[in-house]
Amino acid sequence: MHTINIGQQHFNWDIIVYSWQKFTECSIYNIIDPIQKLIIVIEGTDSNLCTPDNIRIWVDHALNKGWYRETLIYKIIQADHNLQFISLAHSITEEVQMAKGVAIKHNRTPTMIQKSEISHEFSKLEKKINQCIPSVFKQLYLEMGNGQFGPDYGFFNLIDNHSGKKITIEQAYFKIHDSKIKDWNWELPQYLVPFLYWGSGIYSLIDCSDSLASVYVLDKNLKKENSTWQNCLWQHCETFMDWLQKWSDGDISGRSLWLEMYKLKGLI
Repeated sequence: MHTINIGQQHFNWDIIVYSWQKFTECSIYNIIDPIQKLIIVIEGTDSNLCTPDNIRIWVDHALNKGWYRETLIYKIIQADHNLQFISLAHSITEEVQMAKGVAIKHNRTPTMIQKSEISHEFSKLEKKINQCIPSVFKQLYLEMGNGQFGPDYGFFNLIDNHSGKKITIEQAYFKIHDSKIKDWNWELPQYLVPFLYWGSGIYSLIDCSDSLASVYVLDKNLKKENSTWQNCLWQHCETFMDWLQKWSDGDISGRSLWLEMYKLKGLI
């Protein structure tokens, strides 16, 4: 634990390095009022970046944003010699705890070798589909393994097991995005990545365009001659963390998720 004085306030900070995801997380909190907490997520595993000088810069930014009795979470990146603060919905620690909780419920324990393969395959996948996969989604696979879990037909494999029985995330992505799901003035956004197949042309997709990682439903059966493809897509959960919590709270079959999906659409 480290301590620093900034103005009239005293802060402690802790550092956690998440090697598999290549992130460092620094938690800074007011010693007198721990509710005032600032979490900084840094790409890479260099914990030496959490210096007193940088802590002062990060705290100063938060204070300028009106930081008081609340938790703020930022990912920081260096762009064109300028420091950018990107607001995050959840900390890496929260994501890890959620994924571990789901893994414990389903009795999943990947080996270190499997985790290494999963981490490497996600790097390859991001390059192939040109999308940045949300960290919480990666963490789920790191805790659960290479697919073979989830409601109905389940999550797609990350790594091809060559069994021919189940396709990978990459294969599902190109299958959907190459199938011309578009109207004259709309098309399925490239940043939506399918992760789970419900059967009968129904998919759950994760939004890779921001840190919320919203979850959407694509039901191809809703495409009729007098309707649009856009009508076949709707938001299910605002964040992937919300979706995971609901799956974890419900039964393994995911029936509650299924019912909620179509209630939101107004079909049941």
